[in-house]
Amino acid sequence: MNESNNKDIRTIETQVPLCVLEMNNEFDLLKEQYEDWPQSVNRVIANNALAEFRNNISCDSLRESTCAVCSGLYSCEYLSTVPVQEICLPLLETNKYFEEPFFEIDFVYGHPCIDKSGYKILFDRNGFVKRNTNDDNENPFDLRLCNNCK
Repeated sequence: MNESNNKDIRTIETQVPLCVLEMNNEFDLLKEQYEDWPQSVNRVIANNALAEFRNNISCDSLRESTCAVCSGLYSCEYLSTVPVQEICLPLLETNKYFEEPFFEIDFVYGHPCIDKSGYKILFDRNGFVKRNTNDDNENPFDLRLCNNCK
């Protein structure tokens, strides 16, 4: 009870609410406890941690690719390769404003499904996935799409 009386007296003397005094005390204790933090990490521990990370992660899992529709960069797990024939091209038609000559946008992509459709569509060419076959002029590439655009 003596401690409780001391707190009440201190609250009255300082005219500061008790909860504020307690928070100040807690802050002062934590400040003393962590005054020597942060400390530098031991070089051997740091090198071992980096080596373990490097061994457990592949560069492919860190690689990002572009979505052909939104131009967003995503890791491969959030992207899918979709044939152009499966895309509903009218949904992707650009605003007439972007067809103005001063934008200098080339709407010819070299894919018959897109070029012969008559739609002006903006694609990010970095999202094109070339097909391995040399003779396939009907389907020269597929589109890489993120989960949001798919």
